[in-house]
Amino acid sequence: MQTSLFQLNTSNFSPSFIKQELSFGPFFKMILKKQHAEVGIKAKLYQHILDKFWGDKKTQDTIKVTDAEQYAELLEVIYATLSPAILDNRPFFWALSTPIPYDVIYSTDPFYEFVQQKKSTNAEDTENEKEQLLRKYYGYAYRLILKKLYNLPGVLDNEIFHAHTDPQHQITRYYQINVDTTFIDVEVEGDLPKLSSDFIDVYLQEHNGIDTLASILPLNKFKLKGFSVITLTDATMRYAIDGLKNILIEENADEVIAFTESFKLLKEIVGTNDIEFGVLPFFRINNNPKAFDLGLYSQSIVMQTAKNNPDPESVYNSILTRISHLKKTFYAPVDVSEDNEAFLNALSLSNTKSFAAIPLFYNSQIVGVLEVFSYKRNVLTKNLLLKLENALPLLAQMVKNSIDNYNISIDQIVLENFTALQAPVSWKFYEAGFNYLIAEKANNHRRMETVCFKDVYPLFGAIDIRNSTVARNIAVQQDFQFILKYLKTTLETLNVNYSSVRFKQIQSKLSVFLKQTSQTLSTTDEIKITRFLKKNMLPFLRAVRTSSKQVKKSIALINADCDGPGYRNRQKLETSMQTINIAISNYLENSKHQLQKIYPAYFDKFRSDGIEYNIYIGQSIAPKLPFNTGMLGKVKLWQLKTMADIARLNQRLRAKLPIDLQTTQLIFINNNTIDITFRNDERRFDVEGAYNIRYEVIKKRIDKVLVKNTNHRLTQPGKIAMVYFSSEDVQEYESYIKQLQQQNLLNNDLEYLELEDLQGLKGLKAIRVGVNCDS
Repeated sequence: MQTSLFQLNTSNFSPSFIKQELSFGPFFKMILKKQHAEVGIKAKLYQHILDKFWGDKKTQDTIKVTDAEQYAELLEVIYATLSPAILDNRPFFWALSTPIPYDVIYSTDPFYEFVQQKKSTNAEDTENEKEQLLRKYYGYAYRLILKKLYNLPGVLDNEIFHAHTDPQHQITRYYQINVDTTFIDVEVEGDLPKLSSDFIDVYLQEHNGIDTLASILPLNKFKLKGFSVITLTDATMRYAIDGLKNILIEENADEVIAFTESFKLLKEIVGTNDIEFGVLPFFRINNNPKAFDLGLYSQSIVMQTAKNNPDPESVYNSILTRISHLKKTFYAPVDVSEDNEAFLNALSLSNTKSFAAIPLFYNSQIVGVLEVFSYKRNVLTKNLLLKLENALPLLAQMVKNSIDNYNISIDQIVLENFTALQAPVSWKFYEAGFNYLIAEKANNHRRMETVCFKDVYPLFGAIDIRNSTVARNIAVQQDFQFILKYLKTTLETLNVNYSSVRFKQIQSKLSVFLKQTSQTLSTTDEIKITRFLKKNMLPFLRAVRTSSKQVKKSIALINADCDGPGYRNRQKLETSMQTINIAISNYLENSKHQLQKIYPAYFDKFRSDGIEYNIYIGQSIAPKLPFNTGMLGKVKLWQLKTMADIARLNQRLRAKLPIDLQTTQLIFINNNTIDITFRNDERRFDVEGAYNIRYEVIKKRIDKVLVKNTNHRLTQPGKIAMVYFSSEDVQEYESYIKQLQQQNLLNNDLEYLELEDLQGLKGLKAIRVGVNCDS
């Protein structure tokens, strides 16, 4: 043990910003309290400690720091009391210090050697470093005051790390300094200033929290009495793991740099520079290993050495064969031998002496391996490899991200040149691509052929959210009313102090806009109000020099970007619409598998205020599978049933929606076939021919059609509307409706309706039936 006095830091300054006294008093009082509370052996132990201190009454008073060595026996008693009884003090970093941890009066030998070594290897602190150290001391003092006098622990950051370069291995290790303030009393001169937790929440989250405290809690009014207990904890593992996490979450990070920095952290974990690291991700295309010579393996020592091998492919295959299905770490010395696997011989040529491959698993699937190797013998051991265990999940995530980025790059190339293909029609695109490739090989520079499907039956459906535009206008109106009323109240609180012309103008404009919000707002009105809030009201409020919470909340209200109380009603509407659309979309995604079981069909849905979809089915979609009208009938029945299910789904959702919204269901009946062609420029299917184009025109115009001689729309909540031209078209659907009525899905309220003429469309008719949403 060390009883000589020394300073914890190299900076030559004394923390005189606060009064402090070295004293055993707080320790004595705590032991006395415990002695009264305990019985048996513990009580006798505490009494023995008290007897030691009662022998010298001065020990309960202030002690000069320079005289601390005279109390070596009592210091040893404190150490024996506070440290584990069976602990060997050689590896234990422990010390006693003044209340502000600056002068160390007693320490274990390892602690003393650590500080002295750090001082000998570090240059004298710069002025900036001294300033930073002083601020740390200030922060420590305020943490102590807030904890002891205000019962507010942990307000300011309490973690202090010291980086120390191990002279033997030249590896940086990180130590966390833990200061136990149990045996420190804090005294204040005069009355203790009041300080609320609200004040702490508002101001101390800022970087200048200490400066804020200094203005209301001057440290020269406080005195610290007692001693602090300092311990050092090796936090290298935690620091390195945190570093790996930071690399992992870094957006747009260069992968080479990310892995290089990760390998440095791994060296700190294993504690030596004699270990090197690499990583070998398992890139695949169509579930086959990707050839290594595409620059994808720059971080792999195995693949780098393979490039210099006369037979690089054999090296690549041998490493894949050996480690692609690893369940545990593969470890081997590296020597040239005919019996060795090709990759080990390749490594030996790079002067590698030992090698290990640790499998990296993501969701129980191997995604790559961590390569651990050394150019020295007898350095890489199995015990050393065990130190890496906590880092493996993070490295696996990094490798998985690398693989995902690779796959995304491939997908982008495909999407730029082709399209996202649905299984039922993909064969046609591959056929077109094959024909293009054959022509290119024959030097016949033909254009990519047009992908076309002839004589397919189209089925169209639309689920719309009823009156969504009206609901949005109401939400906007209510939100603006809330904002303007709040701002009006704010201005009224300022009326006593502000009477300028500008103030009066803003008040007047606000009143005009507030009056407008009692009526339906146009898009122009919305733009004018928003411009007024941003260009007039906001600069005025910022210019008002006041700490009023009302003003601050008003500024925050204007600055809010699509959130906060000023957007509450619009958020409710958006949430309601999204909930409905997501539920419908998920339902259709699940239901379309039933559709594909009837016959392969192209199913394309897209979102507007609701969801619309197109289905194309016919012999040309799947030439090898026989198609008949009976299959088409099953698809029509499927469509009608899904529309009924969607109406029922909406009814169930209504009670959970922030704003009550209802859907309407529309089907366009068309029993004639059309031709569809894939448009390469728009990456979608479109119709061809005059008649087919007319079909598209009808689809786009019937959603808001009115019942003839009324002002009522055809589409109504809780009902399915089916538009058609001729009576022959609707007869088939009447039988499907009867089936669903028998299943209690539809009501017995079938209506036959004539519709108002639309531009270029005359003679439209419809049938409409209610959905049983209560069953």
